[in-house]
Amino acid sequence: MAISSQSTVQALIDADQRVHAVLLYGSDDAIREGLARRLAQGWLCTSEALRPCGECDSCRAFEKGNSLDLRDVSPSGPQNLIRLQSIAEPSTRDPGDTTQPISEFVQRPPYKARRKVVLIHDADRMNSAAANALLKMLEEPLPRVAMILTVAAVGSVLPTILSRCLCVACASPSELDIANEMEQVLADGTQGRLDAVRSKTEFYTSLWSVFQNIERAPASAGLGIAEKFRAVASLYGGEQVPARVIQAEMLHSLGLWVRNTWPADVEARRLVAEAHRRVVGNVDFAIATDPMFCRLLVNANNSELSSRRQV
Repeated sequence: MAISSQSTVQALIDADQRVHAVLLYGSDDAIREGLARRLAQGWLCTSEALRPCGECDSCRAFEKGNSLDLRDVSPSGPQNLIRLQSIAEPSTRDPGDTTQPISEFVQRPPYKARRKVVLIHDADRMNSAAANALLKMLEEPLPRVAMILTVAAVGSVLPTILSRCLCVACASPSELDIANEMEQVLADGTQGRLDAVRSKTEFYTSLWSVFQNIERAPASAGLGIAEKFRAVASLYGGEQVPARVIQAEMLHSLGLWVRNTWPADVEARRLVAEAHRRVVGNVDFAIATDPMFCRLLVNANNSELSSRRQV
């Protein structure tokens, strides 16, 4: 585990109630989730000395997995999503659903802990309704409530949510043997992604070519670019991978390119993140990507973007 990650998390614990929302990101699940658990326990701990102490009632309850002051949320169901009923009370609810939404959990004061803590694993798996409900809570944080979100990559999260969280990388960038700009951007600092890019050279090179065309194409070419983008899916090849997984990876790669090419363009990142969320939620690939590319092309033809290019 990177020393900087450990130090940052300990600083957040020591900061106590000055930070209300943290997003931990990194491709290594063990490192990311381990840091999330440490931060959660540290914020729950009631010790006045080094936290987490492991000895107070809150720490013992946490370690036994029965803390009344911790709300743990993970994706579930056939589509592996976090739905609205986990975040806020929906207008209609299945009588058999006993899930306590976060909105209800945070209303009561802590039972034993220093704070009430909400831990949302794989926060990029929230559907649109759930993400919007969470955003409202982040915009109006309650005292003595802290939220921890975990994701593999920040590019998969709505920029409006990112802007309301303190984002912490959960591993130091690897010393990667990068050969070109495409590998640098799409590897996203991890050996695993670099290996994936190199194992499917035709697929990722074709994606990269589409991305570069976005900057050069006129605003009217959105539908044509979208069609070329979708055609790249057929080049994935190899093992039997569900089409939805390939489509999500294509949009994730586009998000990395947008973040690198237009680092200041929050709207472009939001468009890609929303298309990614819709595809994961089983929306038709064309329906999700056609309007996204049309709007991206309008952005790309905006003269202001020439000054946003990352050097």
